[in-house]
Amino acid sequence: METEAILDELSKYRGYFPRKAVEEAIRQQTSITPHLLRALEDAATYTHPPGETEPPFLPLYAIHLLAQFRERRAYPLIANLCRAPGTVVEDLLGDTVTEGLPRILATVFADDMASIQSIVENEAGNEWVRGAAVHALGILVRWGIAKRTDVIDYFGELFRGRLERKSTHVWNDLAMECADLHAATLAGDLRGAFDEGLIDPGCIRLADR
Repeated sequence: METEAILDELSKYRGYFPRKAVEEAIRQQTSITPHLLRALEDAATYTHPPGETEPPFLPLYAIHLLAQFRERRAYPLIANLCRAPGTVVEDLLGDTVTEGLPRILATVFADDMASIQSIVENEAGNEWVRGAAVHALGILVRWGIAKRTDVIDYFGELFRGRLERKSTHVWNDLAMECADLHAATLAGDLRGAFDEGLIDPGCIRLADR
C-alpha cells in the first residue's frame, strides 16, 4: 500500500479493524512516521465541527503506532495534546485515555519530567487525562526510568499546593499511585486529602494503603 492509501484507511471509522493498513504502517515505519507525528501535532488544535458524527481516527492510530515504534519525537506532541482543554482528548482517543495513555506516555518518554507534570497540574485540562499522567509517573518508576524518591517528592508537592484543592479524578489517581509506590512518607497528606473529601472512597479507601 502507498503511504496515502494507508493514511486514508486509518483516518476514518470503518466499522472494522484495518489490519492491513496497520501492518503496512508498521512495515513502512520510516516513511509513515512523519505523517503520524503531523497528525498528533494537528490534533492538539482539533475542534469538533458542527454536524460531524465521528472525529478523525488518525490521531488514535498515530499515538499507538508511535508508541510501538518507541518514537521519542512523539513525546512533546502527545504532551501538548494532553493539555488540550475540555473533551478534545477523549473525543480523539476514547478509552485509550484511561486504558493506554499512561503506558504510551511512559513508552515515548524523552527525559522531560516537566511535560508530564504540566499535564497533571493543568487545571483547564481533562481530569482523566491528568490522572493518566499521574499513572505515567508511577510507570516510569516501576520501569526504572524515574527515581522513586523524586516522584514521591513531587507527589508531596501536589498535596501541598501544586494541585488545586478541588475534588477531581486526579486526586483519586494520585492516591492510587501513592499506594502502589508505598509512599509511607505521604500518609499524613493522604489522610488530610481524605478528610477534605478530595479523594473518592469509592475509588480507593484509606484502609487500602
